[in-house]
Order: sequence, then structure tokens, then C-alpha cells
Amino acid sequence: GLMRSSQKFLFTSPCSFESQEVMSLGSEFRERLGVVSSSGGFEGLPERRPVADERIAVGYIGSLNFAKLHPRYVDFLSAVKIPEFRVRIIGDLLNQDVLNQQCDSLGKTGMLEFRGYVSNVASELSSINVLAYLLNPEHYGTTENALLEAMATGIVPIVLDNPAERQIIKDHTTGLIVHSPGEFAEAIEWLSNNPAERQKMGNQAAKSVRERFSAEKMEASLNQHYQE
Repeated sequence: GLMRSSQKFLFTSPCSFESQEVMSLGSEFRERLGVVSSSGGFEGLPERRPVADERIAVGYIGSLNFAKLHPRYVDFLSAVKIPEFRVRIIGDLLNQDVLNQQCDSLGKTGMLEFRGYVSNVASELSSINVLAYLLNPEHYGTTENALLEAMATGIVPIVLDNPAERQIIKDHTTGLIVHSPGEFAEAIEWLSNNPAERQKMGNQAAKSVRERFSAEKMEASLNQHYQE
């Protein structure tokens, strides 16, 4: 009803066009729809300057609510065979105990390094070069600013094949899309063994999101829709 009553109805991701509610609208209503990302831009987020043969450093930034984070997140991480594999967790500490208990039960005590809520995100992002961004397949996100900001700094994302993430990442070009714990482990090991390719992919990720999701582009798109 809200979409039908609007002269213009804007989504923050093209993935919304995949919903049954939108597909059920008649063609005359679909012409009123548009997409404008709600990215706030990337001021204050410099691109990383890695050293040659830099070791892989994996992290996650965002909510630990299982409505957002994949409930089997620890299962994916535990599939990695790299000795002393650790993941830096940046964000609120919700479910910290649950996640630690899951690690303990799989013999992976200490695999997660919880950093808690931070105000200097750029500093935390400078400490990682791979983002293990594995979200619940039914998560509520669309623009995914945490993902965009990490990519803008040159961090390589590994994501699941979810609707919103598919619209942001080009597989094997600006990140890696996986479907299972086994594929995640293979992705981590490949990125670990190929630092030059990892850096190339990170550079492509930064270039892509800084062009596609700039604050200036968002402003121009909004102005165009208002003018129409």
C-alpha cells in the first residue's frame, strides 16, 4: 500500500526488487520505483598501505545479533586449517559469551578476539586485510555500510551468497562469495597463500565502492528523483 500511494518509492539496494511484494506490482507502479544507496561516503577512511608478503589478518565489523550475523558463524571459521587462525571482532559485545562457548565446544578457544565498540573505526580497519562478513541469509541489511567502509579501505570481503551482498560484490574481482564452511576455508587459505592477488582484489574493491557508493552520487541521485 505504501509503495502504491507514493509518487516515487526508493530502495537502498536493488535486492529489494527480488521481493514478492515488489514483483507483484503492476508495470505502471514499478516505473515509480528507484534505488539510492544510503552510504554516507568514505571521508576519513584512507586506503590501506600493505607491505610486501603481508600475512593474512581477518576480522569482522558490525552487529553480533544473530538476526544479522550468521548463527553458524563459528562453524564457518572453525573449518579453516591455518594454525592459530584468529578473527578480530569489532563492534558491540552482544552474544560474546555464546560465541566463545561455541568456539570452546569446537576446540577453538581464543579464536575470536573481541575489540568491543570503537569510535576510531579507521584504526581498527587498518589492522585487518580480510573481512569475514558472513551474515544470516534472512538478515535485514541493504546498504551494508560496514561492508562498504571496509572495502573502501582495500580490505577483501568474504560473504555468503545473500541478496544484498550480491549487489555489492563481484565474485573473484572485488571479493569472494562462498556457500559453505568448506568454501569459506578454501577462500581464506587461497587469500593467505596469494598475498599479491589479495592486494589486487582489495584495490579493486576500494575503487569499486568509492565510485559506486560515494556521498556525491547519493546526493545527485536523490536530487534527480525529486526533480522528476
